[in-house]
Amino acid sequence: MSIRVILLLAMVATSKVWGEKMADIPDGDRSIYVHRMPLLDENKRILQPDATIPFNMAASCDACHSVDEVRKGLHFNMGNPDDPSGRMGEPWIYVDAETGTQIPAALRRDSANFHPEYVANAREFIERFGRHLPGGIEPSADTIPEEADFWKTHGGLEINCMACHDAEFGHDQAEAAEHIERGNFRWSAVATCAFARVKGRAGSETLPPQVWYDPARFDPKGKITLDIVRKIPEERCYFCHSYALVDDSSLPPWQCDEEVHLTSGLSCTDCHRNGLDHRMVRGYRGEAKMEGRPDDIESLTCEGCHLGDMTALNASFRNGRSGAPRPEHYGIPPAHFDKLSCTACHSGPWPADQTRAIKTSRAHALGLHSVRSDSELLPHITGPVFAPGHDGKLTPQMLFWPAYWAQLESSCKEILIEPDVVRQYAGDILRQVRPAEEGRWPHLNRDVIIQVLTALKPHFDRPVVYIAGGRCYALDEDINHVNQNAFSRPVLWPWAHNVRPAQQSLGVHGCEDCHTADSPFFFGQVAIASPTGVQASADKLAMSTYSEVDARYMRLFNRSFIFRPVLKAVCLLASAFIFGVLLLYGLRALCVFCRWAVGLPTPQNTSPLPKPRFQFLVGLLWPAVFLIAIFMSVTGIWAVLCGEPLSGYTLMAHFTLGPIFAVCMALLVLLRARQFVLIGADRRFIVLVRNLMFWLAALATLPVILSITVSMFDWFGTESLRCWIVLHRYSSIALGVFLLLIVGLKPLCSKKYSTVL
Repeated sequence: MSIRVILLLAMVATSKVWGEKMADIPDGDRSIYVHRMPLLDENKRILQPDATIPFNMAASCDACHSVDEVRKGLHFNMGNPDDPSGRMGEPWIYVDAETGTQIPAALRRDSANFHPEYVANAREFIERFGRHLPGGIEPSADTIPEEADFWKTHGGLEINCMACHDAEFGHDQAEAAEHIERGNFRWSAVATCAFARVKGRAGSETLPPQVWYDPARFDPKGKITLDIVRKIPEERCYFCHSYALVDDSSLPPWQCDEEVHLTSGLSCTDCHRNGLDHRMVRGYRGEAKMEGRPDDIESLTCEGCHLGDMTALNASFRNGRSGAPRPEHYGIPPAHFDKLSCTACHSGPWPADQTRAIKTSRAHALGLHSVRSDSELLPHITGPVFAPGHDGKLTPQMLFWPAYWAQLESSCKEILIEPDVVRQYAGDILRQVRPAEEGRWPHLNRDVIIQVLTALKPHFDRPVVYIAGGRCYALDEDINHVNQNAFSRPVLWPWAHNVRPAQQSLGVHGCEDCHTADSPFFFGQVAIASPTGVQASADKLAMSTYSEVDARYMRLFNRSFIFRPVLKAVCLLASAFIFGVLLLYGLRALCVFCRWAVGLPTPQNTSPLPKPRFQFLVGLLWPAVFLIAIFMSVTGIWAVLCGEPLSGYTLMAHFTLGPIFAVCMALLVLLRARQFVLIGADRRFIVLVRNLMFWLAALATLPVILSITVSMFDWFGTESLRCWIVLHRYSSIALGVFLLLIVGLKPLCSKKYSTVL
């Protein structure tokens, strides 16, 4: 046995004793480590250049890295039921066009997905989806004894470290997909490497799989130099995480802009980081709590990088990361950030009247040697759909509608009928409506569906149904068992990229980007594609249905923006009148004070004041001011106590009554100022206090009106707007107190006249 083999085995044995490998804990060096290493087979034997068997990734990497720890990673632990699934991600979509079936499948169990065991065993799952998997599915003959011979011959889909970390130019991940299709599971990872080629087919007696290694890549010691990088190139991520818009309005790739973070010099892994355990940071708010991760990963969210995370244990993360610019969001009320995610304005395509057709790498097998440019490929995915995310905030999402045959166990619970079973009992019917082109839906109209249900019914004890496009189709005798509302739910997952810069974000043109009577953000039409060719009821098509907002209210609220310029003008004009009266009487009071200060006599007027002009109008103004003030105070205080901003019809009432209140106060100050002067013959304390309350109320009215009015202009950023809201809140409280004192002190002021300057 050679010395290098002895040393290698000793290193492996030592690492097992101590539990850590030499590369598990970085030594602080930030340069790129040169991976000049031997290749090991699954039995940890060193391969020579003339070997014809595949090298094993786990065995070769395990000499320095704890592969068992790596198996816990996000890309490899899909089959672990104990791993928290976190936020909903893109599902694997199982499509069987002949039976009109498309369902979400995920190894992670959650309410939105079927587990693959309902539609495919482990072997079929790898054959269908292994093309875009970096490995980690390795069923053994012991766990699946009925397929023991298959797994011994074909192997499992081992962890493929090279799928991400191989930066060599000749790396071809599409080769893995090709060999998985042939059943060469064990050889698929090797086939992607530039220094190896695989020929043959597993299970073939005439041409079994064989590997050819490039002998020029091996040094005299039998080692090979690999271009392994810690910072993964974005092209590796794109192989599994690309999407394309494929409708008629889509631009060709050369006219599209790259993701703003990539054009700024960042890479995917600058945000989506991981340690040895390969648990990638997904970058959504609340990830630490949902997935049991360290709190500091919250600093790698949009808010964490651009605004800072004040809960971060590391103080340097509290003001942002990676030099990210701090957005000011000029003119956008802070309430938006309580209801919208960052991606609502910054991610995906600009909202249009109709949602867009989308292809993704995982759903449509993009990036393989066979170019799939057909825009009508199944499954039919659409977006962006603005719907509440995991945190309740509106988030752009991709959407598709499941379609499948099932047994109805209760009014809102179904048991999937596997496509092969449907084909077995109703294959003759379905073949008659088979589409002319591959990758299209069959023509499943209501008559065909009834025929298939009739063919399936004798073979099942429960009612048989077909669910598609948010509707449940059943035979007449079973229709009473169906709760249609239980099946009108699509599958959605967040659309996080591409991120658009501030100049291309929603709101850059003002409120009109979202708040118009026909705004696509609220009233865009969501396409419902299903094998039936029949859309669900019309109310399911409006974007407002998915965003869970009151469409009638939102349409009325959006129309109110037409009057925003008038509202601003009225409030500014009322404020100008109040300020003019305050300035006039303030200057007159200053003159009197100056005369008094130098010892000159001050003018006195003891004659009763004439009745104010427009007395009837003044008599109406006082009740109007107090009633409006009471309503706005109650609603405002209630919102503060609830810890939520004003919203809904209460907010609309606030905005409607606001300018009316401003006009009433301006007229009241203008018409009643002479009755509330502070210098006169009546020097009783109670009268002076009440008169002072009038002028303080007039003064407090200015910040109450202006704090909201100026916030409607795009002059101030988020923090300044928050300050204006605080000023509005406290000045409103002060105004309410002053008005209550004016009313409360009136009975105590019995005299019917006062003096003027």
